[in-house]
Amino acid sequence: MFIKSLSLSILGLCLAQIALAADDASVDEPEKSNARAYRAHLLSFIWSDKMSSEQVNYQNIYQLDNIQRFTNEEDAIQSASIIDSVEQELDETSEPNPFLQYQAKMGKRVTILSNQTWPMIFEEQGSVVFEDFHSKQLFDGYPELVGKVQVKLGRYLETKVQYQHFLFDSFTAPVTQTNQTQSIIFDELDPFDQVDPFNPIQPEEKIIKLYEPALVLSFNLERKTASKKLNYLDHPIIGSLLYFEPISVDDAEHELMLQALTEEEMVRDAEASINLEPQESLDNLLNQSELNNPLEKNQ
Repeated sequence: MFIKSLSLSILGLCLAQIALAADDASVDEPEKSNARAYRAHLLSFIWSDKMSSEQVNYQNIYQLDNIQRFTNEEDAIQSASIIDSVEQELDETSEPNPFLQYQAKMGKRVTILSNQTWPMIFEEQGSVVFEDFHSKQLFDGYPELVGKVQVKLGRYLETKVQYQHFLFDSFTAPVTQTNQTQSIIFDELDPFDQVDPFNPIQPEEKIIKLYEPALVLSFNLERKTASKKLNYLDHPIIGSLLYFEPISVDDAEHELMLQALTEEEMVRDAEASINLEPQESLDNLLNQSELNNPLEKNQ
């Protein structure tokens, strides 16, 4: 009887330890996440007239208010693709954009409009990620191609792409630009840098070409795409190659953080250039001239 009760006690202690160990394991084991991350690559190009036989009609543009335009070419380049901003931060041994080789080969026969790369994070099945893109080629600040990408995580990566391709009217406008290079700071320091009263410097007439979107082709493409496979989006005018590269969620978050920091720096630099007063600029130039001319300071 004593042995039986002792066996039951030992069995009870073993079961209690097993249950306690299971509880500890459930606490220590991190909760499994359903999040998925990919790096998307999208290469868009325009077919030449000789390679496309189907007639596609463009629509007239009557208002320019809702058409994207950049006043700074650097901002347009930075916003064209996240890799333009963060590729220096990535591993040097990796190739952040595998479509660069395709661009080099296809660029001999077709016109490459955009080569975009960006990270995507899906929290769970059914999550949807949106991304805007545009071509780097600008006509008076207007991109030739703009688009929106919508990707839904399901059994497949369900992709919808909205394209807008513009044709432009061009016209010229005379701009008067003075080629006078004198400085109000150094004129008195350099006796040889004086204006000839008998041959004054004349303003130079410079002719620049301006562009304005005149016609637009708008269309949507919807495909069930797969990761780690080259997906082709066909259209008589605009063709696209799409590739989804699986990456870790940590890598995607890191790239998104770098993108946010880059955009914040761009905004901060723009605000600094706007808030800089002319007098401050002149004072900075005067201080710089004193540093560059120690002989004058000693006198």
